[in-house]
Amino acid sequence: MSLADLGNDTDELMLPSRHPVLRFAMGPAAIALAMLTRLFLWPFIHHEVPFLLLWPAVIASAWFGGFASGLLATVFAALAEVYFVLDPRFSFNVASSGELLGTALFVVLGSTASLLTAMLHRAQQDLRQEFERKDVFLTTLAHELRNPLTPIRNALSILRLTAPSDPRLTEMTALIDRQVHQISRLVDDLLDLSRIGQGKIRLVRESVDLLALAGQAVEMSRPLMDSRHQCLKVLLPPEPIRLYADPSRLVQVMVNLLNNAAKYTDEGGTIWLSVQRRGNEAVVKVRDTGVGISPEMLAQVFELFTQVEEARGRSQGGLGVGLALVRGLVELHGGTVEAHSEGSGKGSEFVVRLPITPKCDLEPEQVAMASPHHQPTA
Repeated sequence: MSLADLGNDTDELMLPSRHPVLRFAMGPAAIALAMLTRLFLWPFIHHEVPFLLLWPAVIASAWFGGFASGLLATVFAALAEVYFVLDPRFSFNVASSGELLGTALFVVLGSTASLLTAMLHRAQQDLRQEFERKDVFLTTLAHELRNPLTPIRNALSILRLTAPSDPRLTEMTALIDRQVHQISRLVDDLLDLSRIGQGKIRLVRESVDLLALAGQAVEMSRPLMDSRHQCLKVLLPPEPIRLYADPSRLVQVMVNLLNNAAKYTDEGGTIWLSVQRRGNEAVVKVRDTGVGISPEMLAQVFELFTQVEEARGRSQGGLGVGLALVRGLVELHGGTVEAHSEGSGKGSEFVVRLPITPKCDLEPEQVAMASPHHQPTA
């Protein structure tokens, strides 16, 4: 990338990129503000720490205006410091070779800092644009994958009604139905992730019983665990835990955690689901006897498309979408999610903490969402 690109090809969200005059005027303006501050502090610092207050102005000019703006700010800073600060004041003459050398060094370092700052800012914008393109790609991919699913489901239903009762055909249609359901769930997760990334998901909050939602999640995850002959143990408190949340999204969180545990636990393994209240928090834990997570992977398991090394190559491994979606949905509810494991082969545990918000603490529109006709019976 050329210096002209760094000076001119700035991010579209930056005001200077839309107004080139402002972009180039930013440098002198920032230096003028820094010099006014310097002169205001003159009774306290006099000739001490020359150029100190000018560095932030140079860096800010390069960050928001590009390399050209930072270079212009550097030149103006050197001239202003020589004229207003260095002896003799109010003159462009420099009294000593040391001060002249210091000024020249400032120009060199300021130009270098402007270049590096502009490059860093450009790299940040490129990275942000890559994330935006990724979200657009995921959305497009999910929609394109979803379109064929409806006719496949319809054809499958017709096949069940018209085909003879051949056990092999029945088994094959059941297999197709399970795979279509799996693809549909993955497509929905991809769409939800892209919506979260774009800030388009809006929670529909209402008064819910977390224990009832846990029961729904168990029912939805039970077929996968039964097919793998896994034992699920559910630990629930005797009293309901009520909170204001989006019930479908919380069920989605628990289903993803349970399915994740089932995928990474061998046949015949054990999975635990527990729900409890701790102070003003509801705590949901999903623990398993599966492949576990190495210490270096614990901080990455919630990143999109991340899989632990021990799970690579497993037919049930998936794409690493479910946990990323769990984190996004939990954070939308104001909660947190953590992963714990003692290492490879020692199982793992995921802990979700959700705030229990009293109704009086909610915003007016949230209270309106939790109207009586939306509240389920305890």
